[in-house]
Amino acid sequence: MKIEYENTIDDYVAFQLFHEKHSTTARRQLRLWTYVPPIILLMFWIFTLIMRIIRGFNTFTTVYLIVVFVFIVFWLVFFPTLSRGRLKNTGKKMYTEKAGNAVSIKNALTLTPDEIVVTSEQVELKNKWNAINDIAENNSYIFIYTSPYEAKIIPKPAFKDQSELSSFIDLAKHYKEQSSQ
Repeated sequence: MKIEYENTIDDYVAFQLFHEKHSTTARRQLRLWTYVPPIILLMFWIFTLIMRIIRGFNTFTTVYLIVVFVFIVFWLVFFPTLSRGRLKNTGKKMYTEKAGNAVSIKNALTLTPDEIVVTSEQVELKNKWNAINDIAENNSYIFIYTSPYEAKIIPKPAFKDQSELSSFIDLAKHYKEQSSQ
């Protein structure tokens, strides 16, 4: 089965976001950076509150406690969203930096019983099915992982209809299963 499609910088960024969302390590890092700084600030805030209760409040301390508490709440609410935005912007800059003016790359991907072949104007890449780590998808893409951090990115609009898309995914999974037997 052969499918022709075009990859843009947005496709590569979408893969990066997908991979980060589904990576155990990345999710652990996001939780760490979401909760540890506010917990440390909250402990400091509680210590300051206790000291102020013992010694008495003044205007500066009250304002300080309110500002720190509001910061903690904002951090917990907005950090995950800001982190994804940062990843998206950094990804676009990195791909633009490396790709230069190559905004889109036309590819042809062919599934055979022995291998997966991706051909573009610049290169032809072949991967045996036993070298494929995973086949994943989201609402917009199919990702055929060739390593833990790299995948062939196939936009779903490249398929004529839902049945062609389903056939492609089923065939790819079938070939992958056959290779591991």
